[in-house]
Amino acid sequence: MEISLQALAGVCYTVTEAGKTAKIKKKEVREMVRKADVKVLEGLRGGKGQVELHHIVSQEELNGHGSMYAMGILKPGCSIGYHQHVGNTEPYFILKGKGVFVDNDRSRTEVGPGDVCYIEVGQSHALENNSDEDLVFMALVYNA
Repeated sequence: MEISLQALAGVCYTVTEAGKTAKIKKKEVREMVRKADVKVLEGLRGGKGQVELHHIVSQEELNGHGSMYAMGILKPGCSIGYHQHVGNTEPYFILKGKGVFVDNDRSRTEVGPGDVCYIEVGQSHALENNSDEDLVFMALVYNA
């Protein structure tokens, strides 16, 4: 039998009964509603300028299924450099703005709101903002 109790200090106590033995484990409870963890990275994957990443969940919260789930913002003239995904993949979903997706074969495709940019595991890609407005997108790095 396992019983979970919420404590006032944001700590959850799990009581487990195994035969006549009872164990108490203390574990941290994550906030259900919170702000994204925002990081500004310079020259991501060899790209130009800055990328603002709004991490929706942490790598730990992806429970071994991936390493990143974030909303990204590329300012005009900025890019994420051409990079390879070994053992994982990373689709982009464009929310706002226009840009150029560079595919595994280095072909260049203009992208905009509603476009999904997908690569196979082991392939490479890049994303560039050559417009005069922000390029806003979702990115999910998940394991193969």
